[in-house]
Amino acid sequence: MNRRSIMLCVALLAAACSHPQVVSSPAPIKGKPTAPVAVRAELTSKAARLTVTFDQAATGVTVRVSGNDGLAVTGAPVLLENGSVEAHESRSFDVGFAPGSGSSSLVVSVHGKFGGADRGRVISFGVGTASSIDVSDVMTTDDGERVKVMPVDGH
Repeated sequence: MNRRSIMLCVALLAAACSHPQVVSSPAPIKGKPTAPVAVRAELTSKAARLTVTFDQAATGVTVRVSGNDGLAVTGAPVLLENGSVEAHESRSFDVGFAPGSGSSSLVVSVHGKFGGADRGRVISFGVGTASSIDVSDVMTTDDGERVKVMPVDGH
């Protein structure tokens, strides 16, 4: 690794530690209807401030958080249960977590009755950095998909 790469890594780490990373949920992909909500996350190394904005009024709303790939939520996993919200209303929640090693995810799920129909949406926010992959173990399949070759039974 050259000096420029090291300096870039140090600068990125310093920036990540000093200011929260703000991430918004992407627009839903066309297809199966989802809950009309947007989620914004202000992420630090061990906490997140989540803001859920409801595009439609809803009843029976549940907002739940969980971890993936080693991330553990340190507080209550249910942030809102059987709630009612108005159209264009925003609710904010503070969530503490212990991140997994390397890259892990904070998962937010929102479910409720929107316009008379049960709808849900699950959004995942990446936390941490991915561990390096030994490129010698990565191959490309015939259809162009990259896969990592893993040993069987530790061999």
